[in-house]
Amino acid sequence: MSKGDVLEIDTRAAPVLETDRDGLIRYHGETAAFTRMDRTYIAASAAVFRNSRDIAIIYPSPPTFVQLPVLLAIGYQCRGDGPPALFVSNRSGIRDQYFSLGIGQKFSAPGIEPEPLGEFTAPMVRTGDGKSVSYITNHKPRNWDGDPNQAAIVHTNFGKKIASGCEIPLSGLVLDFTTGLLDDRSTQEGYERLARENDVPRIMIFDSPTHDYLEVLEEENENFEDGEDETLFWGWSHNELEHASDSLLSPVADVEMVRASGGEEGEIQGMSNPFHESVGPLQNVSAGISREVIEIPHGPLEEAAKEAWELTNEAAQTVREESHVSSFAHQSVANSYFIYSYLDTLLSSVDYHDSLMRLDDTESWGSGKAIARKINSLRKRRESLDDEILGLGEQIEDCCDAFERMTDILREDNPKAEEMASQIRSAVDSGQSMTVLASTRKQESIIRSFITDRTELSGDVLLGSGVKFHNLYSPHTIPESDILLFPGVPTNSHYPALLAGAGAEHRFLMYKWNQSRFKRRLSDVLRKAEWRAGGGPQHHLAKELDLNREQLTEHTRSTEPRAPGPYQYGSAFASNTVVSDVEVLRSSARDGGGGGIGKSDSVSPDDLSIQLGDLTPSEDDFWATEQEFDQGQQQETINAGRSGADAMANDRGEVEALQIEFSDGTSLYEQPRGLLWKLDHSGSSLSRVRIAAQALDPGDEVIVIKDDSRRDIFEHVVEKIHSECRGPFQDYLSMLDLWVTGLDQIMEQLSPNEAQREALNLSDGEDPSKGTMAGWIKDDLKEWKAANDPDHDPTRTSNQIANWLKKETIGPSNPVVIEVLGDIYDIESLRSHSKQIFRGLEEIRTLHQRVGMNLSKILIGARESDADDWLLEEVGLRIGDVQSATTVKTVSSVSDDLVEVNTIRLGRLMST
Repeated sequence: MSKGDVLEIDTRAAPVLETDRDGLIRYHGETAAFTRMDRTYIAASAAVFRNSRDIAIIYPSPPTFVQLPVLLAIGYQCRGDGPPALFVSNRSGIRDQYFSLGIGQKFSAPGIEPEPLGEFTAPMVRTGDGKSVSYITNHKPRNWDGDPNQAAIVHTNFGKKIASGCEIPLSGLVLDFTTGLLDDRSTQEGYERLARENDVPRIMIFDSPTHDYLEVLEEENENFEDGEDETLFWGWSHNELEHASDSLLSPVADVEMVRASGGEEGEIQGMSNPFHESVGPLQNVSAGISREVIEIPHGPLEEAAKEAWELTNEAAQTVREESHVSSFAHQSVANSYFIYSYLDTLLSSVDYHDSLMRLDDTESWGSGKAIARKINSLRKRRESLDDEILGLGEQIEDCCDAFERMTDILREDNPKAEEMASQIRSAVDSGQSMTVLASTRKQESIIRSFITDRTELSGDVLLGSGVKFHNLYSPHTIPESDILLFPGVPTNSHYPALLAGAGAEHRFLMYKWNQSRFKRRLSDVLRKAEWRAGGGPQHHLAKELDLNREQLTEHTRSTEPRAPGPYQYGSAFASNTVVSDVEVLRSSARDGGGGGIGKSDSVSPDDLSIQLGDLTPSEDDFWATEQEFDQGQQQETINAGRSGADAMANDRGEVEALQIEFSDGTSLYEQPRGLLWKLDHSGSSLSRVRIAAQALDPGDEVIVIKDDSRRDIFEHVVEKIHSECRGPFQDYLSMLDLWVTGLDQIMEQLSPNEAQREALNLSDGEDPSKGTMAGWIKDDLKEWKAANDPDHDPTRTSNQIANWLKKETIGPSNPVVIEVLGDIYDIESLRSHSKQIFRGLEEIRTLHQRVGMNLSKILIGARESDADDWLLEEVGLRIGDVQSATTVKTVSSVSDDLVEVNTIRLGRLMST
């Protein structure tokens, strides 16, 4: 082993550690070396695998590429000794990364031939049933003839589709929990059964200690009578990484080049790291993340917000006290929490938010609701809730009244919007980079346009300033910045972003009455990390496997072994865990001087510090209740495409729907006129068309994306890039956001007045069709052309414009059209960013075309090589990376009778 290794194991379990020590690790042909921390993951995984034990390995901060060293550890151990290990992951680019990682020509470690990892790896792809093994054409190992027993590792991105069984013998499972592929509980249970049936260990990889499945593993550990059956945990918490010496993040190799350069033995300065994107975040964590609360007072809002919070918790307590509660009642309370959180983290004006949300396409992915519609959808449930639990409906209605008061106050003055702008101005002036984090994907789009349109921060000021916008649901791709600006109290689904090392400084925009909730949540996530990835479980693993703990003791603050059992907030451990305090600063916008988009009252207290270590559970009686109903996990995205249905729902949130049954025994509900994607075989190539549920016939093939027929495959690809892929394509997607929100603003401006409504025969609340609005826009473009005599013709046909509004085509073929639309309707984002938007739309258009050209490969995987073909090489995205989410279902029957179902179930695939 290398001098000073934190965890020493038998090198026969992980000979790659010897290879690394000898300086033979190569990445893209360059000499590379793992850090001491990387090597602990290799050693822990290899030692546990050799002892046929299960392990959960936890990375300190997203992004993580710990999958690669784990594959090296397991791959070398499996090679030639028996069946392969199955690696289950749909992380984009992972296959290319591990085919670029191997060892050099010089070789000294006994028993290993000098071959890269890819030369003895056999990726698995679907060949019709999603289970059969075949090689990837461009990555075929030279020494493999197709027999899975001769491979060390096989890779599949069809996690859910093969969870119920695998037809090849296995020596172990390497399960990647970092992308959501394995988040479904039934999928997790499938791999639990697969491991039991094959009697093989599981190596489970997490990039956050807050993942729900870790709680499942802890509870299982508590029920095991024999300690040898428990799942071991290994990882580095923020607390431990900050405490450890700097050498933990240093590359390790003991070679002549080190001594010749005067470096210390075992250290290589400036050597390439295979996981360079995680280096900066880890260094920030090691140095200690600086956390500051920007306290924002708002006297008028405080009373309404406190009342809404108390009423929501009282309703939740009512539900918790019942022994039997329907999912309808539980979801109603969860919706109440979501609305409160939504208002608490709103970073734009209410009017601006609603102007973009109200007219969003309600039949496609990514839609949402104006705030009033969110509240009214919940209010409609009163009578049904009272029928189930006496008084609950009245409590929920009281919550809605309080939410409406909050909305009215925020409509007059949202100081968070002003403070966000102030923070951005300060960062731009000081030359600091900043990433503004939004609570949802749609909010990210809104605040990007809001800052561009409503402040002086437009044109090239923002584009060249290092200011980015990102959503909290995608922690893996948070841009590295000097500062991360959080919108408020995080939900459980935002916890991984709280641990992101992408910024050395975290700032939180916080209403002063929410500081207690924020303190409790921040301390919860930090203590949970220490419980699951701190020194206690590390020393327990070493003790269980009889490993030397001397070096581990030197690098860890906690040295007492502790088995990974269930975490309890407020336990003696949690109360005694040391966590850093958070500085509280007054709002920088308190004295005015902002861009006129909001204002904050002045505050008098001096800056203070939140003492996280002093918290006790008794300070918040609603903690357990809040945790039970905090279901913020991408709720806005999950419910997307159902806004129109909600408007037609009864007071139980139900609509009439058809039941569509498929040949494999699954089914879904959809409204008679609800649209699904159907495969069309009539042309020379496979295509897709939108079709109403009532027009489906037996034998029709329907496309289902992530178990949802209302999702769109192109939008899924965009979401995949947002959540996993870094690089310039993120900027192109930002320009797409500006274009889409610009169109939404145009449609809002075209809303007819009362006289026009009467002429158009529109009822109250009804909007003109997009075709009608397209005609108005066409006329406006013609009028502008006549008045300005431009060099390039900005006019377009009604049909072309309608397709933009319906999002059926990406956008215009000339930047002049974008600029002119911005000028006509006074939309600064379109006017000042027309060229950048057009360049982004061109790239997105190309991606859209590639998705269409590769539709049959994505959906069917007709050839063995399909998964290996590029979909978008610029971001490392292959066809195989998006296949896991797509399924084609054959219709067996469509019901004649209508049934009432909750709108949240529309389009959701179910087992019958």
